[in-house]
Amino acid sequence: MMLIFVILQMTLHTRDKSLNTVLKKLENSAEIAITWFKSNYMKLNTDKCYLLISGYKHEKVFAKLENDKIWETEEVKLLGITIDKDLKFDTHISNVCAEANKKLSVLSRMSKYLSFNKRKLLYNSFVVSQFK
Repeated sequence: MMLIFVILQMTLHTRDKSLNTVLKKLENSAEIAITWFKSNYMKLNTDKCYLLISGYKHEKVFAKLENDKIWETEEVKLLGITIDKDLKFDTHISNVCAEANKKLSVLSRMSKYLSFNKRKLLYNSFVVSQFK
């Protein structure tokens, strides 16, 4: 059984055993959303649309949005979390750890100028908060 999960940045999603069915469902949902955008004087920015497909397949695919093709990507950032086509968070975890390490390094260099309570406050605010 093949499970396919697709995300566009409009955060449309669907799943099915058939890749063609998934793409058709997704394109139909996108058409409805685009019609709603137009009726509310809005425009879809296709540069900010991404297609993420999880499941077994042989080639890269795309979804059609009006006159544009949205090609499949390897990973996408959704609500601040980076997720890849295997539904793993390795890139996200690496990014969070790298950001926390930068802040910890700055705090380490400044520590001789700060009291213990201020170091603790900054540590909790800027380093620990990266992991919550």
